[in-house]
Amino acid sequence: MNRATKKSDGWIWGLVCVWCMLALPVGGQTAKGVVRQGRVEVCRVQLVPDVPMNEVRVEALVRVARAGKYTLTCVRSSYPDEDPVAATLVVPLRLQQGENEVSVLIDMGENPHLWSEFHPDLYRLRMTLTDRKGVGEEVVETLALRQWETDDDAAVGRDTPRWMLNGLAVLLRPVDEGRMDLPVPPSDAPSADWLRFFRHARERGFNHLHSVSEAVGTAMLAAADTVGFYLSVDDLPDTLTRFDNHPSLMPRVPHADTLLYTAPLTLVVETADTLLPTDTLAASVLLANYTEDDHRQPVRWQLCSVDAGGQPDGHFSAEGEEDYVDVPQGEVGRVATIIVPLNGIVPPRRIRLSVSTEGATCCHDVQVRDK
Repeated sequence: MNRATKKSDGWIWGLVCVWCMLALPVGGQTAKGVVRQGRVEVCRVQLVPDVPMNEVRVEALVRVARAGKYTLTCVRSSYPDEDPVAATLVVPLRLQQGENEVSVLIDMGENPHLWSEFHPDLYRLRMTLTDRKGVGEEVVETLALRQWETDDDAAVGRDTPRWMLNGLAVLLRPVDEGRMDLPVPPSDAPSADWLRFFRHARERGFNHLHSVSEAVGTAMLAAADTVGFYLSVDDLPDTLTRFDNHPSLMPRVPHADTLLYTAPLTLVVETADTLLPTDTLAASVLLANYTEDDHRQPVRWQLCSVDAGGQPDGHFSAEGEEDYVDVPQGEVGRVATIIVPLNGIVPPRRIRLSVSTEGATCCHDVQVRDK
């Protein structure tokens, strides 16, 4: 090998060494998660609503290529009855190179729309993080103002607190597939199938579905958010952190005592199934009210003997009315006690107690026997 060839080889190897010195540190930093030059990333967004304060705390993990001044702009949607000017928040930030935790408060105004089964009102939050040159990234999140709590002082069962949503009691009515015309969609079903299912379930009086974590997907959650359907998922480690921005998702699986398999505005009659002609019929009337407003209206009842076909036979009849009933949302209240002596009825005979109010009717049959 001559001297010229050695000189040429040395020049080439020199370039290779310089390239390695410049390139390898950059490659090493990239492998450790440092942002490439010029990149601004919003890696994670968590929304924490505070209903009493009418605000939402936004906690975001952002990643930037270099330290310096940045601007975070948050713009939420607004309803026609809200002030759109208050829907924009601009926050100057000074960030360090790499990952940064950012926390800001979004003011929802004086009378924001709350999310519930009665009014599943949703907002859209558009977040933009930019550097001084206007280069950045934009993310859009669904935002809802709702707050799940439990009321330990109003237990519905032994050591079982009542669920509260936005400060109001909730009666959870889980889906009973035996009363449904549509099956529960598979986990990979599109949003249209889940929307159809949840709306059908609402029509049948249900508002709650318990699922396993593996069956939960974004299509299912988005449909439940839109319709106003409550979801509880088996508490696997990452379930709530993956889906915690969805208002339909409850903080944990509710106890069985808090679940009622009834339809909206249901009357329940508690009385004996068999009586003697010398007895007095005593019946308690309970009203399960799920509406957003207090339920104030008369409850009427009628007691009459019926034939084998269920038609009045004229042997016995009595009726009455409770002229005022007040059962708040999410409550099951004892609204009336019916006392009727059965003197004069000739056994064996069947009597039927019918109780009705606007939107609900309940019938209970009692057999009158000799002994």
